[in-house]
This record gives sequence, structure tokens and C-alpha cells, in this order.
Amino acid sequence: MSESKPIEDDQDKAHEENHTPPVSIDNIGQKTVTNALWAYLSFFLGKGLTFVTTLVLARLLDVDEFGLMGFALVGIQYLDIFSRFGLDTALISRRDRVEEAANTIFIMSLITGTLLFGVAYVSAPFLADFFDADITSLFRLLSVVLLITSFSIVHAALLQRELRFRSKLIPDMGKSIVKGGTSIILASSGAGVWSLVWGQIAGELFILVALWILIPWRPSLRFNLAVSKDVTRFGLNMIVVGIIGALRSNVDYIFVGRILGAAALGLYTIAYRLPELIIRSLNLVVGTVAHPVLSLIQTDSEQVQSFYISYLRYISLLTLPIGVGLAVVSEPLVLTFYTDKWEATIIPLQYIALGLAISSTGFVPGVLYKALNRPDILSRISFLKLPILLTVLWYSTRFGINGVAFAQMLLAVFYLTVDMIVVNRVFSISMIATFEALAPAVISVTIMGGAVLILSRLINLSNVLELLVLIPFGAILYVTTLYFVHRKTLLETLDMVKSLTLNRRKRYA
Repeated sequence: MSESKPIEDDQDKAHEENHTPPVSIDNIGQKTVTNALWAYLSFFLGKGLTFVTTLVLARLLDVDEFGLMGFALVGIQYLDIFSRFGLDTALISRRDRVEEAANTIFIMSLITGTLLFGVAYVSAPFLADFFDADITSLFRLLSVVLLITSFSIVHAALLQRELRFRSKLIPDMGKSIVKGGTSIILASSGAGVWSLVWGQIAGELFILVALWILIPWRPSLRFNLAVSKDVTRFGLNMIVVGIIGALRSNVDYIFVGRILGAAALGLYTIAYRLPELIIRSLNLVVGTVAHPVLSLIQTDSEQVQSFYISYLRYISLLTLPIGVGLAVVSEPLVLTFYTDKWEATIIPLQYIALGLAISSTGFVPGVLYKALNRPDILSRISFLKLPILLTVLWYSTRFGINGVAFAQMLLAVFYLTVDMIVVNRVFSISMIATFEALAPAVISVTIMGGAVLILSRLINLSNVLELLVLIPFGAILYVTTLYFVHRKTLLETLDMVKSLTLNRRKRYA
């Protein structure tokens, strides 16, 4: 291996000298928004390509084949939590001895990735028995991604830590193109569900190569025991959070697949795909950007509080209208893009879109706890939510995939309530301030959603024309309503976008 390149930045050096430079909330806000825009553009374009690929594959593959892949992906996601061990999060949050931490984490990731590949290979028959599906060979091949990603965990964390989200366009889009192209070619050749697996592997290989090109850091394989203990303590909490988080994210898939079967899981997976692409992607992107940014201001409680309120205001302005919009146009949307073959996904899509929109406003507390090196709070909250989650979703399966999706929406309301109460106590952020931050979006989206729903019942057009009418109408009505409900919020948003645009023009002038 070549000699590793130092990666301590000015912030680290200043921190080591006990002269941490002050970070203004204006700079933090602009840095967050700028990087969030780049990150979302990268993520959205990548996921947009994935969505286009899904539309093509939905015509080439059977519903059962999507369900079989869903079984295998559930197992891989849980093993992936252990392979990461919270190591990437620990590296992003770390403010000192970053070079030593990177080398130590690289070695730890290779060891855990190799061990978990072995676990996956051995456990594949048990997973197949659990789901009563022939996925042993499928799961074993898919588990190769655990080995591949173990080589890129540090590089991905460094790219995020350095806030180089503009650079993520290359690996994100390239991965989606390679993954989708491989899957479509193989599916067209009759490879069936195997086309999805080989596409996944090809995409992971591309992003591995791209990250090693983008990030010049190279491991020296110097293991530091003291640093390993630090990141392990951090990682143990993150594993607990990750397992519970993955259970929360995937227990619906587990219950649907185990109780309702592969065909139901295939339908449920497709119903989840579009809301996940647009709404959950935005949450993940903002969380990805917010984590390193919040790490810079973790000692300033006023800035943390200001950031949280601003986040609630702006994230609700984006995700609530998207969720309600997807719900009210779900029927023409599904019939246009997926065809009648997937008509059973319409109602689940409505509930899932609303549920993800609601839960988006409760996403940032988890990022706050990690950035402030308090993942223990997150793990305790997760333990509180888990038994309720399991009980509600298990019971909801008796009503089919529609019942499971409806339960997800109810659980989102419950999660949001719990998160708001905890944030109020931990960060002393009043409930009134929280409601005031959410009010502009809630009022505007209620009016918009009701009007679009009424219009959809009055017009009698083809599915394509209905979308062309309802989407612009809803968007214009939402912005207009927001102007009258809370003009200040709308003008602040426009000013922020204008400021970012002017700054970018000056930079390239």
C-alpha cells in the first residue's frame, strides 16, 4: 500500500490547538442548503434513473420476481448494518486524530465485511426457509456486495465529511446507469430475477472505483487500538440504532413477504418505490449533509436550536406537498407509468406517500443526536418505538397490503409525536416554536390537497392529460396559498435560492 495522505483539515488543526474557529449560523445555513441542493440533485438523478429502470423492468419481470429480490434485499440490509458498524458515522463525527481513525476503520471494515459474507453464505438456506422461497443461491450471490462495500466505506465517509456533495454526482449517477443498464440487458435476455442481482453487484463495483478515484486518500493499514475502542463504543450504539432502524424500515416487507407471499411483496415494493424516491430520498440527503455541518456547531446550543427550527420549516415546505400530491394523483400516475398490471399498488401508494411526508418532519432529531455524539438517546427512543411498531404492523397484515400501508401512515404520526416531545426536553425547543415552523406548510398543503382532489373528481380525462392538469394546478395553488398564509416564509425561501444563484454566478464569473 502507498503512504496514506493526511486528511486533517483546518478545522481539525484548530481544534487540536484549542482554538476552534467560530462558525456563523448564516454560513452554516448557506453551506447546508448549498450542499443539500447538490446532494439532492445527485441523489435524485441517480434515483430518477433507478425509477426509469424500474418502469422498464416492471414490464420485463413478473411480480413474484420483484418479491424474491425483496426477500434477499431484506437480509442484506441487516448484514450491511453490521458491516458498517457505525464506522462511517463515527469518522464523520470525529474532530481529532482523523487520519488514524480512517486507517483503523478501513481495517475494521474489511474484517467485518469478510466475516459477514461468510455469515450470509451459511445463513442463506435459513433465510429461504423463513420466507418459504427458493432464494438460497440468490442471496449468496447478492452477499458479494458486502465485500465490495467494505472497501469503500472510508472513502464514502470522507467525501461526505468534506462536504463534497457536488462530486457525488459522478458515482451516484454512474452507479444507477450501470446497475440499471445491466439489469435491463439481462432481463431482456431472459435472466429473470438474476438480472436484478447482477445489476446490484455491477452498480456497487462502479461506485467503489469512482470513490477511490475521487478521494485520493489511501490506507496505510496502521491500526490504532485506542481509536478502535473509541469508534467501537460509538459503533455499538449505532448498530443498535441501525438494527432497530432497519427493522422499522423493513419489518413491513418481512411481514408482507412472510405472511402474504412473494406476489404481495412485489406489489408492496413497487407501491413504495416512488414515494421512497422523492420523499425519503430528500430526508436521507438532508441528513447526509446536516450531520457533518452540525458536527461543526455541536457546542453551540443556540445554533443547534436555530438549525432545527429552520430545518422543520423548509423540509415541511417540500415534503408535505409532495406526499399529498402523490396521494391525490396516484391512480393516473400508476396506470400511466406502471400499466394496469400494477393497479393494486394505487391505494398502498397513497398511504405510504402520506406516511413518509409526515415522518420527514421527524427525521432530523436522529441526525442531531449523532452529530452531538449522543447516539444513546437515539437507541433508547428506538427501543421505545419498536414493540408498538411490531404489534401494529403484524396486526395490519390481516387487511392485506392496503392495511400495512395504512398502518405505516398511523405510525408516522406516532413517531413524530414522540420525536417532538424528546427534542423539546433534550434541546429545550418549545412545542409552540415547532408548531409555528410547521404551520405554513400544513395549512397550505391542506387547501391544495382538497382542491386537487375535488378537481380530479370533476374532470373526465385520460390518465396522461389528468396528470398534466392536476400537477401544475396543485403546484400553483400551493405556492399561491403559501403566499397568503405565510408570505414571509415564501419570500425567505425565494431569497435563499436567489442568494445561492448569485453566489454561484460570482464564483464562476
